[in-house]
Amino acid sequence: MRTIVVSVALVAGLAAVPAAEASGERVRVWVTTPDRSELLAQRPPVTFGKSPSTQPTIVIDPDREYQTVDGFGASITDSSAAVLAGLAPAVRADTMRELFDPVRARNIVLGTTRNWARSVVNWNIALDSTGGPHNGGCGTCTGLVTVHPDGSVTTDAEYYTIGHLAKFVKPGARRVASTSFGTTGWNGQIMDAAFRNPDGSTALVVHNQNDDPRSFAVNVGDRTFEYTLPGGALATFTWPRGHSRSLDFVPINGATAAPGPEANLAVDDDASTRWSSGAPQANGQYLHVDLGARKRFRRVAVDSGGYLGDYARNWQLEISDNGTTWRTVATGTGGRQLTTIDVRHTSARFLRITSTSAASAWWSVADIRLYD
Repeated sequence: MRTIVVSVALVAGLAAVPAAEASGERVRVWVTTPDRSELLAQRPPVTFGKSPSTQPTIVIDPDREYQTVDGFGASITDSSAAVLAGLAPAVRADTMRELFDPVRARNIVLGTTRNWARSVVNWNIALDSTGGPHNGGCGTCTGLVTVHPDGSVTTDAEYYTIGHLAKFVKPGARRVASTSFGTTGWNGQIMDAAFRNPDGSTALVVHNQNDDPRSFAVNVGDRTFEYTLPGGALATFTWPRGHSRSLDFVPINGATAAPGPEANLAVDDDASTRWSSGAPQANGQYLHVDLGARKRFRRVAVDSGGYLGDYARNWQLEISDNGTTWRTVATGTGGRQLTTIDVRHTSARFLRITSTSAASAWWSVADIRLYD
């Protein structure tokens, strides 16, 4: 089959998505479920609160910016053009109008954007009910829409997964830092990507990779909300400008950790990986971090990621300039997946976090972050 392709970005909205209330408290929610009972369906809004959560927490830092977004959509291949050309003019016009209003979650929507893609394009914008026409090419491909022998058109899963980006993430948006626990290879966790639009609003796209419902929290600065997604569901959350953080992220590129090679997974700025004690928690278990140079900070975030219950029940934080002489700066009791430890402004090259009690759960650390 010839591959004469015109790439088209679907960037305008199905309808204008109204800005949330000026207070900045409310979060608007759209959900798509695998059973198609909800298809980009708007749910009641949720509200940011001040209380920390015990759930795995997606921490968003809108001031840590990555790539600029160009747009999202699908390609008009020769196969797409052939099936679209066969539609009645009125049906074709309606179909194209619907496609160019914005409306495979894990890899297409999230895996690409978390790996620096500036746009996402599904290969075929439209195919017939047999997945064609094709001449020895892909026999299992689907488009955003399917054209049936009777001339009717139905929307496919890709229409909605692309829509969770295209409807809410505007051209010129920047992807921003967000902790994500899922992987493109499927690990049953929550996977996400966050974007800041040119008007300062935020769009967060979240996929529940698990077959069962999963609860999680979203944190921006000192505000947090919780949500539960059905198994396999995809959701977009939006909120307006106004949730700024009060602390600056401190990069720890090149940091190393011990004991064991897997300890470095706790300092790789990737919450989908983790260091684990590999055994029930015991007094004296520790994680030793060499920041590579002295860093100034006033908060240490110890994130246990998506493995519920794997947080240290009691802990001690020590710092050192030489890795030999240590000073205790904080002790405390754990009660949630994300433990934030606030200390007086200090600087150090080495950190040591020690478990000071026993528990039947393992101790996991997916990510350690510093703030000043």
